[in-house]
Amino acid sequence: MKKEQLQKILNDIAAVKIAVLGDFCLDAYWFIDEAMSEISVETNQATRPVAQQRYSLGGAGNVTNNLAAMKIKDIRAFGVIGTDPFGAEMVRIMKETGIQPENLLIQEENWYTHAYAKPYINDKELNRVDFGNYNQLSTKTADRLIEMLIRGIPEVDVVVINQQVPSGIHTDYFKKRLVEVIRQFPKKTFIVDSRNFNDYYTGAVRKMNDTEAARLCGHSKKPDDVVLYSEVVSSARELYKRYQTPLFITRGSNGSLTIDETGISEIPGLMILSKVDTVGAGDSYLAGAASSLAAGYDMETAAQIGSFVAGVTVQKLFQTGTASPEEILGIGADPDFIFASELAEDKRHATYLTNTEIEIINKWKDKPQIRHAIFDHDGTISTLREGWELIMGPMMIKAILGDKFLEVDESLYQNVKSRSDEFIDKTTGIQTLVQMKGLIELIREFGCVPEDKILDEFGYKQIYNDELLIMVKVREEKFLKRELSLEDFTLKNAVQFLQKL
Repeated sequence: MKKEQLQKILNDIAAVKIAVLGDFCLDAYWFIDEAMSEISVETNQATRPVAQQRYSLGGAGNVTNNLAAMKIKDIRAFGVIGTDPFGAEMVRIMKETGIQPENLLIQEENWYTHAYAKPYINDKELNRVDFGNYNQLSTKTADRLIEMLIRGIPEVDVVVINQQVPSGIHTDYFKKRLVEVIRQFPKKTFIVDSRNFNDYYTGAVRKMNDTEAARLCGHSKKPDDVVLYSEVVSSARELYKRYQTPLFITRGSNGSLTIDETGISEIPGLMILSKVDTVGAGDSYLAGAASSLAAGYDMETAAQIGSFVAGVTVQKLFQTGTASPEEILGIGADPDFIFASELAEDKRHATYLTNTEIEIINKWKDKPQIRHAIFDHDGTISTLREGWELIMGPMMIKAILGDKFLEVDESLYQNVKSRSDEFIDKTTGIQTLVQMKGLIELIREFGCVPEDKILDEFGYKQIYNDELLIMVKVREEKFLKRELSLEDFTLKNAVQFLQKL
């Protein structure tokens, strides 16, 4: 996507109005410092003093948080909270963030704000404490929430429906009422992201992951099971036939897929070189896709924006990240994509040109009329630099460990080596300068080199080139001495092929 086009989309998105209806949750982080612990007089047990506490929006709240970070003009939260401090904190965060909480209803009985308290000691998460697992939405509250939604729908461009927890607002009674609302506004776009009730909300656009899609089609899939592209396509077709409404299916690092009346569109995954944390990525994708639909863009464009938003947030470690328009523009204006990932991961599916080792990735429908060909010299014609990864690997390890190279324990060394090997494998074919930018991120990740001693990408490229040239010069000398010939440093028949052309 061209930078100018992406900028226009982001500008259009900023003007939309979105309602988010769902299970609003609060994530509580309690950082315990046992230095101030004492023995309780009442229980004779050691206390756990909280030195710091931090709160952030979760569930449907994370969707609104992502929308707010994208500078959406009008974000309205529709949900239920309790008469407790967590509900008050949620409202405070929303007001501070620019999310309208006026449609958050308070149910005084049989309802606690959904909150997930996560105590930490020395960066280790202890048993989580959950609030709201026994909530029961009353008919009165359900009716009030539906009435408020009906009043608000004419004023918004899209309604996002989130279902996060079994004990949330989506009771049988509420689901029935909500389906009636969707039917009442046939020209309004509703987009559903539901963990348990994807089959229920007739008339809505659906967003789900590949595992959920496969399960809805009767396939037995565990969360970590691989869902093949062919299975995703067949599931998409079956679900579109069942629902008769458009569908987003996310595939993790492999991208996503959409289906509507125009057919299936595949959105490739983004090549992300840094370490990632995928918590909340689905909410980020949903925010990007929903806001694009609200601005009048098609499903494929919406999926692309969703991928860009998620691509930003997964790189923000140890937090439920968001993406600003500037960050989305940064990742989307010049992205690297992952193509044919299943072939890369499993060669059993590979097909080759008859009697050759040439692998066929895509087949042309019609015989092409080729008039021009561009050859990348290194690795396509010349093998003079063959084995470059054996130079880059040790160079990266030394750069990551710095002055600690000779003194680190075996465990850390092997961890660095593993990450370096993985990085090189993933980035083969990418410009060396881009690889060196990734190296800087690895150096910061391991933290062995002080910030003021970290070079820029040009500095590390120079180190790599100097070491690579040592190997190249040895080969050049052998060639000049006629110890090795042209055939030793070119692909077989490459020179004859060029002469023939």
